[in-house]
Amino acid sequence: MADALAEYDLVGANEVYGEGDVEVSFAGAVGDATRHQFADVRTRGEHQSYIVE
Repeated sequence: MADALAEYDLVGANEVYGEGDVEVSFAGAVGDATRHQFADVRTRGEHQSYIVE
């Protein structure tokens, strides 16, 4: 999924914001779901982020 999103300039938020986490997009777990956050790097300075469960 991360590769498919990268085609649209959505990159794992941990990578974009320099969090240094092994998982470039891990944003935590909610119940049985794992959340991943991606930042839209195409906007350059007006980043919007998206959560994928």
